[in-house]
Amino acid sequence: MSRSGVSVVSVSFQKWNDDRALSFEKPDTKSLKFLATLVVIALAYIGAVDLGLATTFENKLSSALWPASGIALAAYVIYGGRVWPAVFVGAFSPFAPYYNFSHIDAGLLISVINTAAPYLGARILRAARFDGALQTPKDVALLAIGGAAIPMALEATAGVAALFLTGFVSGADALPVWWTWWVGDAVGILVVSPLLFTWRATPRSGGNALYLLEVVAAFLSLALISMYSTDSGPAALLAYMPIVLWCILRLSQRENAIAVLLVAAIVAWKTIDPARATHSLNADLTSLVTFVGVLSITALMGGAAMTKRQKLEDERLRDSMNRLAESESRFRNAFDSAAIGMAIVSLEGRWLRVNATLCKMLGYRTEEFLAADFQGITHPDDVLRDVANAKLMVEGLLKDYCVEKRYLRKDGAIVWVILSASLVRSADGAPLHFVSQIQDITARKQADMRLRSIVESSPSPCAISDGERNINYINQAFRKVFGWELDEIRTFENWSQKLFPAGFDLAKFERDRRMLTGDSGTQRVAPSIEMDLVAKDGGLRHTIAAMTLLPNSATGERIISLQDITELRATHDQLRESQKMEAFGRLASGIAHDFNNLLGVVYASAELLQDRECRQQDAQTSARLILRACERGADLTRRLLIFSRRSNSRPEPLNVMHMMDDLITVLRRTLGGQFNVSVSANCDDLFVFADATQFHTALYNIAINARDAMPAGGSLSFKVERQVGGLAQQSPRDIAVISISDDGMGMSPDVMRQVFEPFFTTKEAGRGTGLGLSMVYGFVKETEGDIRVDSKVGKGTTFTMRLPAIAVPQRAFKSDVQPPQAAGGYNILLVEDDEDLRSATTLQLQAMGHAVRAASSTAEALALVEEYGDFQILLTDFRLSETMTGAALARIVQARLPGIATIVMSGYLHPEDARQLDQRWALIEKPFAREDLVRALHHH
Repeated sequence: MSRSGVSVVSVSFQKWNDDRALSFEKPDTKSLKFLATLVVIALAYIGAVDLGLATTFENKLSSALWPASGIALAAYVIYGGRVWPAVFVGAFSPFAPYYNFSHIDAGLLISVINTAAPYLGARILRAARFDGALQTPKDVALLAIGGAAIPMALEATAGVAALFLTGFVSGADALPVWWTWWVGDAVGILVVSPLLFTWRATPRSGGNALYLLEVVAAFLSLALISMYSTDSGPAALLAYMPIVLWCILRLSQRENAIAVLLVAAIVAWKTIDPARATHSLNADLTSLVTFVGVLSITALMGGAAMTKRQKLEDERLRDSMNRLAESESRFRNAFDSAAIGMAIVSLEGRWLRVNATLCKMLGYRTEEFLAADFQGITHPDDVLRDVANAKLMVEGLLKDYCVEKRYLRKDGAIVWVILSASLVRSADGAPLHFVSQIQDITARKQADMRLRSIVESSPSPCAISDGERNINYINQAFRKVFGWELDEIRTFENWSQKLFPAGFDLAKFERDRRMLTGDSGTQRVAPSIEMDLVAKDGGLRHTIAAMTLLPNSATGERIISLQDITELRATHDQLRESQKMEAFGRLASGIAHDFNNLLGVVYASAELLQDRECRQQDAQTSARLILRACERGADLTRRLLIFSRRSNSRPEPLNVMHMMDDLITVLRRTLGGQFNVSVSANCDDLFVFADATQFHTALYNIAINARDAMPAGGSLSFKVERQVGGLAQQSPRDIAVISISDDGMGMSPDVMRQVFEPFFTTKEAGRGTGLGLSMVYGFVKETEGDIRVDSKVGKGTTFTMRLPAIAVPQRAFKSDVQPPQAAGGYNILLVEDDEDLRSATTLQLQAMGHAVRAASSTAEALALVEEYGDFQILLTDFRLSETMTGAALARIVQARLPGIATIVMSGYLHPEDARQLDQRWALIEKPFAREDLVRALHHH
């Protein structure tokens, strides 16, 4: 190659060389230090060339191990592209004497190639962010592929091409020369460069003698194996692997690189020594290259993997230590700044650590705490329990415990606390110490004691229960009223069985309890409820119970206060009955007047019928008058029975207007002529499902209150209407709205707020009990409705009842039901103790075409059954003058005549009487019309 060619190469290298070259330092090209660096690199390269030339073969044109490439690559990586002149000088030095300058152009070309290829490898490593410490498998792979394999393949290709063009290599030798060139340079890089990189990048050890001894032992072992091994091929790796693994696991990458270089040097020396070579030179050198390359990659990759693993483990350990330190710091901060007392106590009971809150709580300094044990400041009565619990925790029988206990302050005062203690164990389960949390509850305890003293002196029965539903305290009034002692009803199982009667709604009681403890709400006071409780003597005590969650209670304690209203309830019932009797007396006077009028009609009409000269037309008119009077009399009797009935609630479909008509008739007689009673309605088919007696009583009570509000008389108006839309949102049911208005004196807002409360009244003593409107309110709520009151002083009052409406019952209107025709032909046994009614009924049945045998008593009826025994129907009164009822008679007759049908007649059936009737029997109410009798007979 000419001088101009050298200039072109020089200019190109200067262009590649920039400040961003991958390096560990950026030398100043004008400094003496840099010039010295160039000289050292050139001399090192020349020395490496001499070693490489010792392994050349194939007509001395290629080398199996070329360490100079490793020096060149390391120089470029460490110092950058500025050191190319030193590399070029080293690369050209062997060619001048070897070729005697006869082929200077080929030497120059190959020197340029040997200078450029390592620089290309350095650029590849720079682009891939190569780390010369070789601490990761990635960096080792980058060195092997990007630093050795790729650039050296290009170098070998260019070099062989130059030799072929200049005639130094024939076509037959080109491939072997290329192969050994490429592998020799690549292996030279893998052997030399790692040592230079790691020696520069890895920090020196701290002079650890044990580590240095281990390094020397490893190197000596490798040297001995290399010197006395008879094989340098890949199979020889098996002999080296134990020591290589030792180096990988125990030594750093720098020592691994030294080990590889040491083994490579010894093996190469044995290979090129004619006295020691065992095969042909070419075969031995190929085996050498393969062995050294595999050994280098294995050692470097294993060392990098171990380094990376060790680094990760070190990072994890460091993170764990940091987290542990941070956790300990948080614990110390939380411990020291906690708002409650915190303490660490030894297994022997010594205080190991306490926070400022506990010191302040008990009045001791920290050093005084640490010089004492927990028994010294614990109340004597609580020491044994604490010791027992601590022993159970150490033995593993108790995980932790929480108790109320007492400490003794330094000044002698007693401090009540809640102590929560747990045991800390080591990793192997051995107990280490106790951790205690101590909350001062002295103020709450004092308040509880004051509360207990108040509760104990209360005249009302009181009890205190905890969150586990156990009763912890009852006062003297509780023991006096119910007779139970605390130990007899302490647990939930005991008091729920002994205090509550059968059928008590315990589920509702539990809902109230959960509401107090915060499970389903935030109320601290549960609604008062009425309930019967069983005393120890078996008697029932009717009470009003209220539950209140005790303030600042950590265990969910609540006080249950009871108001014994057994006597009050009896008085209430008596007052209600007396009020009803007072109203009944007024009602009876009006009804007596109507009933006398009816009897006058019957009396006059009957006398006219007895007159032999009575005309047919007059007889029919008299008969109609008698029938109408009987219907009116039956209606009056029914009203009296409804008003006076004392039975449990029996809801049934009620026609509101029919009920109102009955009420208006009664009120007009009861209130007197100075009151104008009116009713208006826009619906005749409005039905509600309610108890008839309670319905009448509710409206009557409102009317009586209106009368008292109008002492000089006035107007009382009723209005009935249907309102579309239910009481609740999205309810499809309509509402029956009943308004009762008066023009009396009215009520103030304060009175309106209390108007429905029991025993509240504005009347003077002896004029009322205050129970009427509370009964109205109870009826409305039981019917799932509501009631409102609107009143102003001097402007009158309006009560508005809103009750859920129901569909029209199928048998609502009698006019829709056609009475059946008389069947005729039945053999009927009639049993009736009233002679006149028995005679009239017999005539009525005979007129229908039936055969009738009548009896006045059960004995006579049974005799007729024995005598004739062909009866098809038994028609009997329920209330006979004997001890046997009609129901009992019917069962006897049915036993003797299994096929006989039964019809029971009654003017009024008490609920207990109605339960005696068989579902297959027909019931006909007295007085009954002909069509009612025909319908009952047709039913059978």
